[in-house]
Amino acid sequence: MAASCAAARIARAGDRHALWAASAMAFGMEWDIGFAALAVVPLLLWDARRLRIYAAATLAAFALLFALHAPGIPHAAPVGFADALTGVLAAHWLLAAGLLGSLAMLVAYFRLRRRGLLERDRLARVLAGIVAGQAATVLLAARWPSPQALDPALMLGGAAAAILWAMSRPILPPAAHRRLWWGVVVVALVLLLMMLLKGTGTG
Repeated sequence: MAASCAAARIARAGDRHALWAASAMAFGMEWDIGFAALAVVPLLLWDARRLRIYAAATLAAFALLFALHAPGIPHAAPVGFADALTGVLAAHWLLAAGLLGSLAMLVAYFRLRRRGLLERDRLARVLAGIVAGQAATVLLAARWPSPQALDPALMLGGAAAAILWAMSRPILPPAAHRRLWWGVVVVALVLLLMMLLKGTGTG
């Protein structure tokens, strides 16, 4: 993620960004194969050369780590895929809300860009990669559930929120931007507190 954000801030990504991302991806996949869904994040950022380096380095590092410590093969979900997907989204409503917010921001950004009302923002490509990675992770978690299946998508939630905050600044007036994000923070904290209290009450 850091390599993707760094690549988005410069005019041309370097080989080191591809190698950093490949190392992180290989370690993540060795820990949980669900991390493979995040491989789509850099695809919208790099040219063909960096993508080749990224793919080759990821496969080589993963093969080495796999040989040292082969993880178990996940089993398919015992229920229907649609039901499993609905259950995943319902159980992780904050992730689902973040995905919807990110999609709404991308739609608004590209519409404003098409009308010439907004300057280019390199973070939009990073956000698109995050959304693709989170969506792929959710689909894998619904198909092959495991305790760590959604960890990659949840870990990207903070980065997505930061990008949403930054991308919404030029769209909204300063006062409206502050009110919106204070409201998001308050609502999220209240809902999390309710979940904690509910868990404590049933424990």
